[in-house]
Amino acid sequence: TEERVRVPLTEIFRNHKRSLFLGTFVALVTFVLFYISTAYLMSYNVKVRHIPFLDALAIQIFSSISFGIFLPLSAKLAERFGRREVLIGTTILIGAFSFLLPVLMGGSEAGIFLFAIVAMALMGMTYAPIGTALAAPFPTSVRYTGASMTFNLAGIVGASLAPYAATWLQSHYGLAYVGYYMLAAAVITLLCILASRKGEV
Repeated sequence: TEERVRVPLTEIFRNHKRSLFLGTFVALVTFVLFYISTAYLMSYNVKVRHIPFLDALAIQIFSSISFGIFLPLSAKLAERFGRREVLIGTTILIGAFSFLLPVLMGGSEAGIFLFAIVAMALMGMTYAPIGTALAAPFPTSVRYTGASMTFNLAGIVGASLAPYAATWLQSHYGLAYVGYYMLAAAVITLLCILASRKGEV
């Protein structure tokens, strides 16, 4: 109908605050997982475990292959079973995986490599459907703005804090608390998915 909203941002804050809030935290664990398994892991490997930079970089590069493989797999599963179901299942798996973080990252270099591979596989599983899930609750007239805002707010809350929070927790309390941090993000995300109505995610 070629309808236009003059100021989409105002429309979002006026009529779609609930969707904005829930969407931000639906995407929380996606960003926390990604930045723990990339930026934080790289820093941990080089500065704490004293793995040579090129070896640490190789771990990141090979784990990204896992991410690439699981993206289309997740998309196909979301088409078949629904993106909400895939996100719920993946979020539960991320929560369970958080308990393995101190075991794998605190072990041998092979354990660190396994952590990176599994983390990026889970990242592929959550990242493929998240864009559609964030756009779903917003009407067409403000959909792009709504999806962009939730994605960026989730990035601010999740991505910007994750490497620093993980580094601080590891240095003060140990790796187990980095796992608890990831678990907390997974629990928050799961609750927000469940709080969203059918078709909103």
